[in-house]
Amino acid sequence: MPHIEIVHTDPGVFSSLLQQGCGVRGTVGRTVAAFLRETTGISDRYMAERIQTAFLNGRPLDDFHGAYIEEGDVLALSAALPGLLGATLRKGGFYAGMRSGISHCAQRAPERRRQGRITLKLFNLAAREMAPGVLLRGAWFTGEQLADFFSRRFRAFIAGCVSMRSDGLPVDPKKSRMFASRGENLFLTVHPAA
Repeated sequence: MPHIEIVHTDPGVFSSLLQQGCGVRGTVGRTVAAFLRETTGISDRYMAERIQTAFLNGRPLDDFHGAYIEEGDVLALSAALPGLLGATLRKGGFYAGMRSGISHCAQRAPERRRQGRITLKLFNLAAREMAPGVLLRGAWFTGEQLADFFSRRFRAFIAGCVSMRSDGLPVDPKKSRMFASRGENLFLTVHPAA
C-alpha cells in the first residue's frame, strides 16, 4: 500500500477529505474517549465542549466514556448542527430523551484490547480543527476519495504544498493526481510546514 507524505502550510485544507471517511488505526477495545485521544490527539475538554454531535455505527452517541470502539466501527463527529435536528442530535442535549430508542447505550468493556482499524468521519468545524491531528498520525483513503479531493481542492492543495513523497521518494505535487487513479487504498500523512 503506497504511503504518501505531504508537508503543507494548511493541513486544514484536507478537512473536506475527512468528511468522506478515512481509516484510522488505534487500540480497539477502549472507550471512544481513549481511542480519540490516541488517534487524533484531542483532549477530553475538546470532546466535551466542541464535539456536539456524535454517531457510533449510525446511532447517536452521548457518552464517550461509556461506549467502546471495536474493529470496523464507524465513528462520525461534528461540531454543533443548526436547527431542531441539531438540537435533537446534540449529545446530552435537552432533546436527547426524544431519541433514546435509537441512541447508543453504555456497554461492558471488551475483554481484550488490540490494534484495529475503524472509519472516522469528521464534519464542519470538527473536520477543520481535527484534520491536522488525524493526518499527522496518518489515515487510509481510497484512490476515488483522493480523486474527488484533487478535483475540487487542487488549487488550495498546490498553493500550500511544500513537499510531497511517495514511499519515501520525492514527487512533484502537480502530479499528485496520479495517485487518485489507483484503485487501491493509500496511507496519507500530512505534516505542518515549519
